[in-house]
Amino acid sequence: MYPILAKAKPLLLAVVLSWACCGAAALAGPLADWQFQAPANSPLGAIPDTIGKVKFEGHAPGVAVADGVLRIRRPMPETASVYAALPSLPKNQPLWLVTELAGWSFAGKPGESVSFGFCEDKMDPELALSGIESTDSPVAEARLWRNRTGGVHISGRADGGLGATKVLAGPGLAVAPEEKKTTFIALSYDAATATYAVLVKSQGEAWRLVGRGATDPRLHARFVRLVFGSVMNDTATEGVNIHRITVATAPPEDLGPGVLDVPFLTAPLWAVSDAATGEIIGGQGVDTPAKVASINKTMTTYVICKLVEKDPKVLDEIITATPKSEAFGGSSSHIPAGDKLPVRDALYSFMLPSGNDMGVLFAQHFSPRLAPPEDSQAIPNIPADIVNFIAEMNRQARALGMTHSIFRKPYADGGTVADRTTTPRDLLVLAREAMKLPLFKQVVGTAHYAATLTKADGSTRTLEWENTNRLLGHLGVNGIKTGTDVAAKACLLSSRVAEDGRSYFAVVLGIEAYERRFLDTRSLLEWAARHKGKPPVILPPPASLPASAAPEDRPATENTGEEK
Repeated sequence: MYPILAKAKPLLLAVVLSWACCGAAALAGPLADWQFQAPANSPLGAIPDTIGKVKFEGHAPGVAVADGVLRIRRPMPETASVYAALPSLPKNQPLWLVTELAGWSFAGKPGESVSFGFCEDKMDPELALSGIESTDSPVAEARLWRNRTGGVHISGRADGGLGATKVLAGPGLAVAPEEKKTTFIALSYDAATATYAVLVKSQGEAWRLVGRGATDPRLHARFVRLVFGSVMNDTATEGVNIHRITVATAPPEDLGPGVLDVPFLTAPLWAVSDAATGEIIGGQGVDTPAKVASINKTMTTYVICKLVEKDPKVLDEIITATPKSEAFGGSSSHIPAGDKLPVRDALYSFMLPSGNDMGVLFAQHFSPRLAPPEDSQAIPNIPADIVNFIAEMNRQARALGMTHSIFRKPYADGGTVADRTTTPRDLLVLAREAMKLPLFKQVVGTAHYAATLTKADGSTRTLEWENTNRLLGHLGVNGIKTGTDVAAKACLLSSRVAEDGRSYFAVVLGIEAYERRFLDTRSLLEWAARHKGKPPVILPPPASLPASAAPEDRPATENTGEEK
């Protein structure tokens, strides 16, 4: 026995995989329960599973059973991984892995670690020896490890790309904990939203959420995996005791209600509101100005739809593409110079593929009929042929109560890298008013549109446009606009009509990974439907925003509003 290890009370390290979509039925009972009561020095693969459905296979030097615990000790000549294949489960089945630690000692050289989690495939030793990359990257895992500064950390990890991130819930743990410093840790994974969370508690206390991360939605858990770090080989007393491992389809009984009822998003700025009342249900940095890329096109379209509301004949007015518009940068409608189309079709060429070229053509077309800006509201460096249209965008913003918004271009942010366009709260205000207009609602809710254009020689051609909003038509989403460029990163302004008929607006801004905006928005809209009627969750902006928020990081160039 090792006194330091035996002294500590059990530490619970739970890897919590919660794949359930709303209303999904969970399988009853545990899938496996390893209690390590086998004879001394039995290898892990020989341990009987008290449930009988999942068994570990393989053995690693230094991993054995003695005194009712799984002991990880020397010799550990290299990092060791052991696996247990999970039974076939529904894709959205909730799944929990609870590991009870009976103490540890990381008193040797820094770098000791033990990880508990889920992976999609086992690593083939022969492939590893051949230098081929391992296929056992974690879908989600919890890790207890010591860094070079001497502290013991608890972290969460997910691999695979598509915005997968790590979370750190430490440092602060002792290298060799005393009896009063027993710690409980949980890692929650939700495949439906591709997220996981790290939770911590002390002995006798409630779980508390300390961090969340993102996973790769393409990966699925098929194995339970334990990984023991090779650095745990320095002293005779160094190691970890595992008292019990349980794989189940239900959370720990002491996980209180509401612990995870806060939406996790990779977006640094976000907000969601009740469409009927306009009240914000939740948000982070709701009044923080930001760049929003092509979401600016929402205000441009709103201005045009208001003109149509006053005079429906505006829809029949003809827009003619120019050599300048054809060569315009960023996302495009791809309309050749000289081609003509009515405003009714041009609106779709603008909003569906996010055509910057059409944004300029719209502003040039409508600007002469609009009032110029007042001197106190003039924005520098706006071209004369669109200045009145930009002024109208800002007049409409003030009329709607968008108090933190300044529009500078009809298709993107504009201005310098230090300039900001609008806030999450202001965008929800715009969304609510814009979706009241039938024409606006029809355009942003269209997934595919084809139009006949008249060429300069009088002949015709047909162009088709696809909506960049991949959530459109799913989960009741019926709009509104994507936004993507280097400065603003990935953004999305959305509208949803839920199954119960209630409607919501949501916005996510500044997301590093392009695909994550759709996952974040889905998670946010589903959370809003569950949270409606409860006190709003309003969080401050993060301590540091993405790199685009730091003016010195980039030259002062205008935003092109490029879409993917």
